[in-house]
Amino acid sequence: MDDQLIIKGGGCRVSIYKFILITSKSDQNDTELNVSHFALVFMKIQLLNKMTVFFALGLLSLLGIIVSSIILTTRNGMNERLQGWVNLLWLPVPILIIIIDRICLKKYGVKKSNKIQLYILGALILLFILNLFRLQIQI
Repeated sequence: MDDQLIIKGGGCRVSIYKFILITSKSDQNDTELNVSHFALVFMKIQLLNKMTVFFALGLLSLLGIIVSSIILTTRNGMNERLQGWVNLLWLPVPILIIIIDRICLKKYGVKKSNKIQLYILGALILLFILNLFRLQIQI
């Protein structure tokens, strides 16, 4: 039991085997590094336990908007620079999706939120496919 550390919190129980290796008590920097690394891994575990579909899509869209805006604003042409700044106007949409997702997660839980979000995502994909068929028939 000396090599095993039990973390309790947020309704989950995580067992980490031989996680923190403190080399010496005299070296304070190693201890702080190990504790900060432990906190980072614990936060990742908590985040993965509460990961939902819209949260992941919101983070990916935030990353895509920011990266495309940086790339476009550093170009030489004025049209590309302007498009980079216009892309930044889309930032409130994924932020709002993430906020609503976190509120629903707190209210309903992970399983119910993911179930409903998968239904919504499936309906959107079905509408996209139907629109593609409509456009093919229209030609």
